[in-house]
Amino acid sequence: TYTQALWIGIAQVFALIPGTSRAGSTIIGALLVGLSRKASAEFSFLLALPVMAATSGYDLLKHYKEFSGELLPLLIAGFITSFLVAWVVMKLFIKFLERFTFNSFGIYRILFGGILLYLIYTGAISPNIA
Repeated sequence: TYTQALWIGIAQVFALIPGTSRAGSTIIGALLVGLSRKASAEFSFLLALPVMAATSGYDLLKHYKEFSGELLPLLIAGFITSFLVAWVVMKLFIKFLERFTFNSFGIYRILFGGILLYLIYTGAISPNIA
């Protein structure tokens, strides 16, 4: 419904917090308004399309002077490749969600976050990645 979509969109705002997953925010929002795991993941992927299109368009406009006609085939090949890989991964992810819960992703995020914090604390890696 439109109300569910609005609440999922509001949940997407939490992705503005550094380190917060946009997909995670929208999937959790969708689950909270009653969508199934499969529908939540599908809707989250659909929500990503305008965001990615706007970001890509902005980057192209911002850097259009740096592109030459020679780069167009590379851009097209990159677009097609990334689209196909994303489509395959999305299909596999949705099949995964039909059988399993998000618990494994939660555990992975907590463990990986803990490892990163430990590596930063010990100086093995720098928190400044910009």
